[in-house]
Amino acid sequence: MTDFLLLSQYSKQQCVRDRNSSALLQWSAYVATEAIPASPDPEWARQRVLAENLPTNTAYYVDRTMSYFLQDPETINDVRLYMNQWNDPTTEDTLATNLQSVVNTFIPRFAVAEIPNARVAQWYTDNSIPMPPGFPPT
Repeated sequence: MTDFLLLSQYSKQQCVRDRNSSALLQWSAYVATEAIPASPDPEWARQRVLAENLPTNTAYYVDRTMSYFLQDPETINDVRLYMNQWNDPTTEDTLATNLQSVVNTFIPRFAVAEIPNARVAQWYTDNSIPMPPGFPPT
């Protein structure tokens, strides 16, 4: 079992914040540059809005998502590695892969909590894409 006090230090470590920032920016770069589907569903559009906003508000999103990273069992098990700024390159590559997996897992939930329907509707309008029937819900 990991020391709870150690877990409380996770979000305070600059190297952790940097790693999480890199993982979020990597996800954002991928999603924000994907081709827009002919008829994107609202959840795809919601994540696209988040991806487009993340680079200009990175510190805000690092703060807002910190607890999502700590929900992951691998993060908890490897918390000392995440908090170590002097890992070897192989360990860093493994941590980066794990962080991307964590981001891909929580981003759909986070996007729903973070991006309201009105912003998604505005994205459809801004991109001259018809909204799907029944969106936004009334």
